[in-house]
Amino acid sequence: MKVSQVAILSNSVINNFRVFLFVAAVLFSSIITFAVRSVAGVTDSTIFAFTLDGSQTNSCAGNGSDRSGFAVCVLNSDSSQLSIHIEHDIDIADLIGGHVHFAPECVSGSVVFPLGALDSPIDINWAIDATNLQRLIDGELYINFHTLANATEEIRGQVVQRPIKFSFTLDESQLNTTNFPRTFSHSNGVALCELNASADAFRIRLCHDVEPPFFTGLHVHSGAVGETGDVLFFELAPFSPVDITWAPQKSDLILLFTEGLYLNLHSDVHVDGEVRGQIVQEELRFVFGIDGGQAKAGAGSGSDSKGFAILTLSGDGKSVAVYVEHDLAAGVATDGHINFGTSGNVGPALHSFAGSDSPIVETWSITDAEFEQLVAGQIYVEIETLANPTGEIRGQAPGVTDTSQAGEYPSCDVVIDADQANLCTGSGSSNTASGFIELKKGGRQLNIAIAHDIPDDSALAGHIHTGPECTEGPVAFAFTQMTDPIKEIWYVTDQDIIDLMRGELYVNLHTPLLFAGVGELRGQVLKNQGCCNTAGDADNNGSYNIADVTFGIARIFAGGPAPFCQDEADANGDNSYNIADVTYGIARIFASGLAPVCGNAGI
Repeated sequence: MKVSQVAILSNSVINNFRVFLFVAAVLFSSIITFAVRSVAGVTDSTIFAFTLDGSQTNSCAGNGSDRSGFAVCVLNSDSSQLSIHIEHDIDIADLIGGHVHFAPECVSGSVVFPLGALDSPIDINWAIDATNLQRLIDGELYINFHTLANATEEIRGQVVQRPIKFSFTLDESQLNTTNFPRTFSHSNGVALCELNASADAFRIRLCHDVEPPFFTGLHVHSGAVGETGDVLFFELAPFSPVDITWAPQKSDLILLFTEGLYLNLHSDVHVDGEVRGQIVQEELRFVFGIDGGQAKAGAGSGSDSKGFAILTLSGDGKSVAVYVEHDLAAGVATDGHINFGTSGNVGPALHSFAGSDSPIVETWSITDAEFEQLVAGQIYVEIETLANPTGEIRGQAPGVTDTSQAGEYPSCDVVIDADQANLCTGSGSSNTASGFIELKKGGRQLNIAIAHDIPDDSALAGHIHTGPECTEGPVAFAFTQMTDPIKEIWYVTDQDIIDLMRGELYVNLHTPLLFAGVGELRGQVLKNQGCCNTAGDADNNGSYNIADVTFGIARIFAGGPAPFCQDEADANGDNSYNIADVTYGIARIFASGLAPVCGNAGI
């Protein structure tokens, strides 16, 4: 339990009553809002909500247009009128036409209804006849816009009912808070949302790491990025994983498609918002290591080869960009694929790689079932060789939902010292530092925490640099403050994650007194991984005993030194060094528990 949370529990009755009043007020407000909105809703009408883009043009071959739009069409209760609302980002000077056409998907057809004025937004009512009503029901109407550059059609969208997925992360940096000074939060969450085919139910699945019982509510708000808006939907007890459904109205759908809705999770620590995420279609990354220990359903192949994989799920949940890097020599890998299966189990191949030499760069189009398997941590990557035709190296993709199959994203303690500075010749500094770096679920943000004893008046700067050990490389991320402790959130790119997994990122702390250019203190991230000689040996003295348990307690609860080799300290082999390794050691030493194993620290 955090110190700040203990303080909250010991607050006066008045403070607790204040939080109660906040919760009660928001709950009452949401109940009143729901009552009013449900009366004004269109629950007895049929809604068609869909997007328009260039990919649906040219017989679905696409035209390369980067223009886009959306439509929300409501068929009234007696099926006599279709109310059409369209928004697009095409310059009015470029538009030469816009219509409703008759034809199935990927086929061109005749105009059945002109849209009239084309400037966005468009609101028009169509007195639909029986013929076009049947076409609407059959999914054989589409809307398109024509421009000077693409006279045939610039963007198009089929008027159909189908579900639409949204995925995004929540964190502190997206908050627009009025509560200052603010305690830094390292919490985050990953949301997987889906608007159903009839556009009258919005399912919200959220996995977060805000500790219960300190959250006070989860809301859907109206508001663009950086803005604070009204509460539209409220959940009182959002224990992770959250799985709730909201009934949006037409106005909410318009906000949804214009990125005007956000999810906000409140806590007792941060009543005005612990983490926030704009409801958008954002890519999610699944980052994990592959090695011989995970091959052959966990029995191991005996191979000391390794690598890593990055699976990037598209924001609409329809495709996965695959990047796999391994250290097998060219031509040694005979096959490679993505399989369905939980850790320690063998399952069928879902996608075979066109080639298995490193690096593997491909796109995998996924089904709804494969989407669910991926987010639940039930997907693995496997590379085969002639020596090991049933699997040379393998890696399990971590999930983002709370299931027994959801693994850990890469994280590690970082040893930061003077010896690694000045291209490993040392800086001679007597100052010390230690750090912890964690790639959060969703693979979008790297959380950085660094403790140091450099005096505030001499601290010049701190950065994450790109470069292998004992080399100097460019700055990849600059710290915004140097006061101890340093806490930062870095939004990483694909290349940043590749550098991380290769072990080619390092922390550098510079002062004006010693080596302002190359750094006074330095720490290679993911250094000494694969260094395990004695499993469980956190203090690196060559044996596994009670001293390793006390070393872990000092590290985790009192800011003690980081282990020299995290793979050794990771006694339970889950690729993280935390309290679970301490309890694992206690069980082994005092209750004949399982023997320690070597971790792989996420790679």
